[in-house]
Amino acid sequence: MRRSPDGWFTITEMAAQTFALTESLGQVDRFGPVLTHSYLLLGNAQAALVDASHGIGDLRGAVATITRLPVKVLLTHYHFDHIGCAHQFDSVAISELEAHLVSGQQTPEMQAATARVAERCRQPLPPNFSFDRYAIGPVALTGRLHDGDLIDLGGRVLQVVHTPGHSPGSVCFWDAGAGLMFGGDTFNRGLITMSLELCDIEAYQSSLDRLISALPAATASLLPAHYATPVGTDTLAGLAAGIAQVRAGSATVVDAGLWRQADFDWFSVALPALVAPSSGAAADH
Repeated sequence: MRRSPDGWFTITEMAAQTFALTESLGQVDRFGPVLTHSYLLLGNAQAALVDASHGIGDLRGAVATITRLPVKVLLTHYHFDHIGCAHQFDSVAISELEAHLVSGQQTPEMQAATARVAERCRQPLPPNFSFDRYAIGPVALTGRLHDGDLIDLGGRVLQVVHTPGHSPGSVCFWDAGAGLMFGGDTFNRGLITMSLELCDIEAYQSSLDRLISALPAATASLLPAHYATPVGTDTLAGLAAGIAQVRAGSATVVDAGLWRQADFDWFSVALPALVAPSSGAAADH
């Protein structure tokens, strides 16, 4: 593990030609540090960068220390903490269902969440960065992603898997050759957010069921955007069981302030508040 030139990202080789570029705002919850990961995947002809962090550090500079290949940014979904550095790259794609959510001004909910980053950040900032100028602008897209698309990096192929729930256009990227699934916010061992305005818990249950059916459990590793990485495919079954309890009304749900929350052994599910909070006050990831 090493640091990026600006000190903001840690760079960890997760598997052959696969790197996590991780940032931390310094927050810790009951699951540990609340980390945010982008992943760089190298092929023979080009590289793919899955997600683009909060927009605080020099992500392009960090990538340049790893490879000189042309880089295609693949966004798992439209939320602010996944698209922040996308503007630093020339090639950016997102689900066709969410292109309109990044091509213009952020939604009011995402604007409010972005505005809270400064108060959440407890880490030394990169040189030449100031929250006085912090904003996430429109993303200039060069591509749209569709379920089943194959992205050939040269000797390494990624398949786009549509997994709605956390957001309407959430996607995962399946690297069958390496046995790796890059999931954005579709899975993690921490807080699962179902409290945002476009979340759909029924669609999320279906997405988990799809992944459970599709993945070879004995060989696959899951690489989420937050918390510990990688995690095993048993994570999916655990999440599916918990979500089923929430939907059936058999889970204990408590008031967590800005949202309601169902707590399980190694994850929690954030649910909408009974009284709608002010815009953007739900869980941020």
